[in-house]
Amino acid sequence: TSRQQDSGSVDIIQELIQDYLDRPSTIILAIIQACNDIETSAAIKYAKMFDPDGERTIGVLTKLDLVDRGAEQKLLEVFENKRIPLKHGYLLVKCRTQEDIDNNIELSEALRKEEQFFSKSSKFHSVPLERRGCPSLARFLTRELVRNIKQALPRLISDLRGKISNVEQQFRHLGIDDYTQLLFTDEARSRYLTDKLFTAMQLFRTEIHGVEEGAQVNNPLYSKRNELNREFYSEMHRSKFENSKLIQLIKSAMIATQGPEPADVCFRLEN
Repeated sequence: TSRQQDSGSVDIIQELIQDYLDRPSTIILAIIQACNDIETSAAIKYAKMFDPDGERTIGVLTKLDLVDRGAEQKLLEVFENKRIPLKHGYLLVKCRTQEDIDNNIELSEALRKEEQFFSKSSKFHSVPLERRGCPSLARFLTRELVRNIKQALPRLISDLRGKISNVEQQFRHLGIDDYTQLLFTDEARSRYLTDKLFTAMQLFRTEIHGVEEGAQVNNPLYSKRNELNREFYSEMHRSKFENSKLIQLIKSAMIATQGPEPADVCFRLEN
């Protein structure tokens, strides 16, 4: 069970990594152990898979002190972009060893020892200062991150404006012109939505009755309907009708007073 759980965790991590690497805005920082076969490293494999042209990848070669004698020249060829070309090239760093970590070596001391390693190395002392050491790596990444943000900002602003416009259109479709009221407290949102719901109910009722609220008295159709209703009521109590004549009178009254439902629906029900 434990092995299955570990395998599942690895799959989840790989999917997460691949999801990020596949995004065009992602800067791929490929950390490569210089003491191993660089061309078959996992970092290079993923970089080639998601950034085949090397446009977004920055190579970082580490553990330089563990490189076998005679292999330094091959490593320098990688650094010089001769073997696996990358647009941003490579940087060299020497991090703290496990012994330094166990001895709680401070960061300032570790950085001093790193620069000492480069300056005294017969193979790596010629590497430019801006391309070697952790401080140089930090400055390089900061510049690239700022540049990447500047490039992506116009697209992000455009996408954001498009989403805002879409939301505003949905609010207007719901009859909400000032949606900023919804951005305040829960109580304010509840009160605002309740008012809008009440207004919508009034509009719905107005459409159903076909008469504006408060204008029934001045509406000719409404007055005519009341007049016919009163006449019908009086005639029913004053006289006795034959069946056919009564039905005809009812039909006439229904035609005169029809509302949102057509009168023929009532005729079908009556017949």
